Amino acid sequence: MWFVPAGVTLLLGLSPAGPRQADAVLRPGPGLIGRTLWDGKDVGIVFRYEHGKVFRHELVERKVAERLDEKVPHRGLEIVLRGRLHVPREMTVHARHAGGSVSHGVQTLWVGGLEIGSVGDNIRKSQVHKLTLEGGTHRVKWVLRGGRFGNNLLRFEDPATGRLLPLTFSEEDLRAAGKFSPRDVGEAVSEERGWPIPPGW
Repeated sequence: MWFVPAGVTLLLGLSPAGPRQADAVLRPGPGLIGRTLWDGKDVGIVFRYEHGKVFRHELVERKVAERLDEKVPHRGLEIVLRGRLHVPREMTVHARHAGGSVSHGVQTLWVGGLEIGSVGDNIRKSQVHKLTLEGGTHRVKWVLRGGRFGNNLLRFEDPATGRLLPLTFSEEDLRAAGKFSPRDVGEAVSEERGWPIPPGW
């Protein structure tokens, strides 16, 4: 179930003519949104990450093959996801991220413009950060790099309940993703767990 704060619309707005894919318009909504770069150049593939789900390498493979008729390169591919974390009051948020791979797969997390940490490749594969954050909205950037991306997971939790805090993307985050068709959006919504994600996450 998605929680959407007041003032944030849902994901797809459809034209009066009917729910045809060509008429779909991506609007601000839950999760993170971001574009894909290959050696620093935008390749026209956008991903939406649903908070707390697993972002799998196979999704990247499929979208790169559909859009570019190419295989995922051994390195140089980067997915830059952006959004806003909504914290109801001052608290020590538990930020969990896990993933990457031993084949150049590294992910890095930023909150409020500050780099929090990285996991993957030849470093640790999972980490929990305890972030003391004021109540309000905090910018989030999550960058996945490959090589082989592996399984990747991000969770921002209320320390008292373990429940996910609201994470959404705005109009500004959509603009940062560049121009694209909703047909080019890959939805990272997998329920799958497994290595390197610790049991119980």
